[in-house]
Amino acid sequence: MNSTLCILCERPFLDEFPLSNPSAFWLQEFMGEGSTFVMRGASQYSEVSDVVSLPSSSSTFDFLKKFLIDSKFRSESREVIARVLRLRESADALWVRGPALIPLLLSGIWMKKYALKSRVHICANRLTIAYAFRAPSVINFLRLFYGFLLVGILRLASRRGAQFYYTGTHVRKAFGLTNAKFLIDFVPRKAVKVKPRAGGVYLGRLDKISDNSEFKSIAMRANAPLDVYGPGELKDDLDCYSLKGVVNPLDVQDVLSSYIYLVCITNAYYEGFPRVLAEAIDQEMCVVVNRDASFIGDLIGYPKLIFSDEFNEPLVLQKNANFDEQAQFEFVHKIRKSSLLNVE
Repeated sequence: MNSTLCILCERPFLDEFPLSNPSAFWLQEFMGEGSTFVMRGASQYSEVSDVVSLPSSSSTFDFLKKFLIDSKFRSESREVIARVLRLRESADALWVRGPALIPLLLSGIWMKKYALKSRVHICANRLTIAYAFRAPSVINFLRLFYGFLLVGILRLASRRGAQFYYTGTHVRKAFGLTNAKFLIDFVPRKAVKVKPRAGGVYLGRLDKISDNSEFKSIAMRANAPLDVYGPGELKDDLDCYSLKGVVNPLDVQDVLSSYIYLVCITNAYYEGFPRVLAEAIDQEMCVVVNRDASFIGDLIGYPKLIFSDEFNEPLVLQKNANFDEQAQFEFVHKIRKSSLLNVE
């Protein structure tokens, strides 16, 4: 049986489920037995044979800060890193999620012996100069510098045999990924529809919509409270939201199938193509998106696309009932062809 080391360094969404982060969950579905996952903040599952976890940290910068100043954190991290490096040697294949620094450092993809057995998935863009100047901070300029450095690492890995996947056309362009395939890391599933669709939903991290005025505007224009699912805390305490908790990734498409439209408003400059958008399109839902979303170019042509500044419930109902069926079929087919089912 082939063994794959999946170096993700993602945090679990559910405390009791170490692979509840959708990136890990869908890869486990796709890879099957024989895979080991490198996570972050799942140390309580050290007895789980297929999970290796770095200590908890909120971001790459937080990890580096703790590694430098916290001796216990540094000792625990070194033990995990040593184990990951041993697994890297013995694994038949590597799956590496970028562009975050820690997974790429652990993978060693710039070395030929690791590049040859690596599939590298770049799912976000850290190279936006305009954003660095629009939101100037030391961290954002460090991210920009890292992005330029990363381009060189990825080119070297490509020349040495690594296979590349990207999520979002703007991600491919930013990193110059010329020999790469579009990938959204999910597996299409036929939802079990138990009742007629109604209303709207947001599904994702709650910090992305906290203090988001455009998202608030849509929720306030909706005919009923917008159902909100996801990890984290929502700073806004408004009657136009109905908090529903975290959804197991296996149940996401069943949950989505209960609604007419998905709201996906984001100001994140680096977003590749949100997985939940692909899952909503797979369920043939309407999707409400802001015009300046980083991934908007990959949505143009979807018949049920609604821009946030035009949003109202009658428009949603109209779009849901009257659309180009051939264009809809072709777009949904394109999304399904970009799923994990088509990874070689």
